[in-house]
Formats: sequence, structure tokens, C-alpha cells
Amino acid sequence: MGRRDNGNKIIVIGMDNTGKTTLVDYLNMELFIRQVKSPGPKLTKKQMSDIMYGWLSSDEDLIIERFSLFEEITYGNVLRGNSKFDLNGPEFEYVKKVKPIIIYCRPDDFNVFNFGDREQMVGVIEQADKLLKAWDNLVGELEKQLTVIRYNYNNKTMQELANEVREKLN
Repeated sequence: MGRRDNGNKIIVIGMDNTGKTTLVDYLNMELFIRQVKSPGPKLTKKQMSDIMYGWLSSDEDLIIERFSLFEEITYGNVLRGNSKFDLNGPEFEYVKKVKPIIIYCRPDDFNVFNFGDREQMVGVIEQADKLLKAWDNLVGELEKQLTVIRYNYNNKTMQELANEVREKLN
């Protein structure tokens, strides 16, 4: 695979219940790239930033499941009414320098909203419509500045997606 200055970075994002974990596990096995996962919203902004900068500046190829910057912009704004980050801050400027491949897991609305018995973070089910709109809006902005692959598991197999990622990494 082609190398970027700080290794290849693949960031997998999307709302709860969109297939991120299943996809990350598959890409890990298919591409032989180590996976890491966002620590969640309970950390301070500095702690989240330190983790993100550490991942992005690492020479190691990484698949990052969830990413605090994007999680905060969506979940923070919708569920708490504020976010620790935005797209005008230094964190996003650094993301743009690293040039990761962003994979946006976005199946059809029916699949997203079919939570079944899966436990969700407080407010996710009640605010699902607003969250999905926030994700779609964020990704629309990301597509203007980064490489974003939209992934709907109803329309594309994980193997097809892995092949697409391989092509973009070379």
C-alpha cells in the first residue's frame, strides 16, 4: 500500500447502528491494519485531542472506529446542546493535513432506526432523526475537504469497500 507521511489513516464514522464495528473488524482482517476506537465523550477536550493527535501523527497505519472530533460535533451538539470541537478549530486543520480516508457508514434510514434490543447511549433513540441529519450535514461538509467514501451495506459488500479503500491507499 502507498504510504502517507504519517502512515495511512482510515476513519470510520456514522451514527449508532450503522455497521461501523462490523466494518472495522472486517477491514482490520482484510487490510491487515490495526484498529483503534474512540474513548467516548467522558474525557476532557484535552484528553480527546491528545488521543486524536497521537493517532494521526503515528507512523503506524490505523483504522479508527469513531473519532472524537466528529462524534462531538454530532452527538455533543444534538444530545448536550454543545460540542467540545468544531470544524474551525486546530483539530480539524490537523485532520486535513493528514488526509485520512473517511468512511461514512450510512445504510437506509430503516436500518439505522431499527435499534431492536441494542442498548444505546441516553438520548440516541429519542433524538435519532436529529442525529442522522447532523451526521449527514457533517459528512456533506467533510466531502468538500477530504476523501469520503459513503458505505451502505445494502448496496456494497465489505469486500467491495475494502477494494475501494485499497485503490485509494495506493
